[in-house]
Order: sequence, then structure tokens, then C-alpha cells
Amino acid sequence: MVSENFNKFFNSQKGQEMILKMDEPQKTATASLDPIIESMNADGSFPVSALGLCGFNPDEVIGLIPDATGATCGADKLQILWTTVVIVEMIRKRFPEQEIEWKLLVAKSERYLRNNLGASLASSWKEAAVKFIASH
Repeated sequence: MVSENFNKFFNSQKGQEMILKMDEPQKTATASLDPIIESMNADGSFPVSALGLCGFNPDEVIGLIPDATGATCGADKLQILWTTVVIVEMIRKRFPEQEIEWKLLVAKSERYLRNNLGASLASSWKEAAVKFIASH
């Protein structure tokens, strides 16, 4: 299902535009943040493919999903949840001077995470993501 959605997205007009944007030289930090923000889903989550926009290897990141004991969702959803946690923490670390641009979007993602992971699991995953970001 993830690969089907991935293919649909990258074959769509928006996906093609994103690919073209990725090939453009990045002039400022704002230009780097824009495609990441644009990849956000309406519910506040980020697709696994957005990890590449952040400069991460999606396979490496997905391979580091923390313990999900207590989560009541499938593997595909866990990948999206972990991707969302990592991207939110990356945005906080790399773009603090642009907080006005991402503050409400990050709040939406955090609500999505709390609603799907619960406050405790969302908090422990956030700690794991902060450590991951610090190492990259």
C-alpha cells in the first residue's frame, strides 16, 4: 500500500513538481524548508518519501523505528508516525529562525502524533528522534 501511494504521488502533477524542485539549487534555508512543508499530509503526518527531502536515507530512518509497544496500528502506519516525529524534530533543529513559518504546522503534526501514539509513546519517540537528528 505504501509503495502504491508512493507511485501515485510521484506520478501526479504535485509529485513531478516536487521532483523538479529537488533538482533546483537551494538558495536559502527557506527554499529547503518549503518542499518539506509542502509534503505534509492534511492530517499532519509526513509521508516516508519526505525523509529524502530532509537529506535522510528513508531505509535507514525506517530501520530505526523505536519500540512501539502499546501502539494499535500496522507497520505502514508506524512508518508514517516515525517519519513524522523525525521530520518535526529536524524542522525544529534546522530551522529555528523560521519558527513563524512552521509553528502551526508542527503543532498539527504533534496533535496527530498524540492522537495516534498516545502522549507517553509520542514523548519517548520524540526523544529517540532528537538523538537521531543530533547524530546526523
